Amino acid sequence: MFECFAALALLELGYPDQSDERLARGLTLARELGHPQTLTVALHVSAQPYQLLGEPSLVYEPAKDALALADEYGFAVWRAHGLIERGWALAELGSPQDGIEMMKKGLAEYEATGAKLRSPYFLGLLADQLGKTGRVVEGLTVITDAITLAQNTGEGYGLPELHRIKLFLKSRDLSQSAKLLSDSPALETVSQARACFAETLQTSKQQGRDGGN
Repeated sequence: MFECFAALALLELGYPDQSDERLARGLTLARELGHPQTLTVALHVSAQPYQLLGEPSLVYEPAKDALALADEYGFAVWRAHGLIERGWALAELGSPQDGIEMMKKGLAEYEATGAKLRSPYFLGLLADQLGKTGRVVEGLTVITDAITLAQNTGEGYGLPELHRIKLFLKSRDLSQSAKLLSDSPALETVSQARACFAETLQTSKQQGRDGGN
């Protein structure tokens, strides 16, 4: 399992080839060990690099396998992870409504366990999919909750990405508006989008100085 976490860290640091090697090694070790919870966690972690790379077909299978193990052995937290990851993959692969509903179910189950780690990231994934399907207002509500949660818990490593998603949603909000840019509501939306962009840059620069949270 450590190898899978190391693979995720290597990807974040910009070493995709090394990440692939450690990921393959970690999954092999987890399968050889024959410990259900270790394999479940390893499968989840192995899906995350591909999620970051935007490769839903490579997320779907490990998420499905992890979900099956979680259901078999009653791993509530990891079942929730599996629903969120598989839902994201479904949405990206062309079934957005089914995917979004699965993600929502996973988030609800995750919240019911009392767990909070990675919740801002998961909420960001949901908000992004909502925006892609035109459910911008709902997406803005979700991304605002994600940013607030990240700020309250100190889980700040993903804040730049959350602000990027908020900027994307604000831009979609503007494009959906039938009003001219000279209208005050549209101008307000442009101003808010600019503020999101500025916040994204500021957060990224700050984390570059202090190493993030």
